[in-house]
Amino acid sequence: FVGLVLALDVEGGHLNIEGVSLAFIAALGLTAVVLLNNRMVGTSDPHPVTFHMMVSMTVISVIVASLSDGYTLPNSGSGWFYFTLGTSLYAVAIVTIFIAFALAGTIAPSLTMNVEPVSSVILGFLVLGQVLTAWQIAGVALVIAAVLSVRLADMRRTHAARDKPE
Repeated sequence: FVGLVLALDVEGGHLNIEGVSLAFIAALGLTAVVLLNNRMVGTSDPHPVTFHMMVSMTVISVIVASLSDGYTLPNSGSGWFYFTLGTSLYAVAIVTIFIAFALAGTIAPSLTMNVEPVSSVILGFLVLGQVLTAWQIAGVALVIAAVLSVRLADMRRTHAARDKPE
C-alpha cells in the first residue's frame, strides 16, 4: 500500500475525499464480485456467469445513464469510435480477469492487479510525457518488488510441496 501511495504521488492536501470514497466503494464492489464469482463458478467455465453479469450491469448502466441528466453520449464519429473501443476493451479485460480467477484462484490474479496503477504511472510517463519524482520511482519499485517477492515465495512453496517425498 505504501508503494502505491508513493507511486501515485498522493499528497494529503490534494486528496479529493469524494474520489477516495468512490474508489473505496468500487474496490469493495470488485472484491464482492470476485468472491461471489469464485464461489459461483468454482472450477467450471467462467464465461456464462461473466456474460450474465456483464449483460445485467449493461442494462442497469443504460437505465441509470438515461435517467441521469449529466450523462452525455459522444456526438462525433471519433467519439463513438473511442467510446465503443473503451467499452469493448473493458469487456475483454473483465472476461480475462475472471478466466484468470478460474485458472489460478483468486489470490495470484488479485495480487498481480496491484501492478495496474503502476502501469498507469509508467504509461503516463512514456505516452503523455509526465514527469516522475524520485518518490514515485521508489514507489513503483516497491510495488513491483512486493508483488514479485510474494509470487516467488508462492512458487517456492508450490515447488517444495510438489517435490516433497511422501
